[in-house]
Amino acid sequence: SNFGPCVLSIISPMSSHFKSERSLSLTPGVCMAAHESNYNTAATHYNSYDGSTDFGIFQINSRYWCQYGNEYSSNICQISCTALLSNDISVDVECVKIIARDSNGMSACCTSTWLCTAQCGEA
Repeated sequence: SNFGPCVLSIISPMSSHFKSERSLSLTPGVCMAAHESNYNTAATHYNSYDGSTDFGIFQINSRYWCQYGNEYSSNICQISCTALLSNDISVDVECVKIIARDSNGMSACCTSTWLCTAQCGEA
């Protein structure tokens, strides 16, 4: 499903968490959803360089954050990657909260972090 910018109303409960976690706010989260998946909750992207796959609206990577079949994963979020493909993005949001607490912050997850920081004016 493609939420479009209306995803704001769905993700808004996580904005206060991002404010306290790594100085992130709602705007970059929505910006990342736009650039990572075009707001598509069912988006996947295979990474041929390491054999991992990115899943869901935030394109969360299977190498570190979720488990995809029998492929190697750290599975830090303790979820199945296919759970990230649902229209219910609460699982995605909970995993992104974990990623935000990582020492690398959101750059540990999302390739668009630098772009969204520049475009959305967040430091």
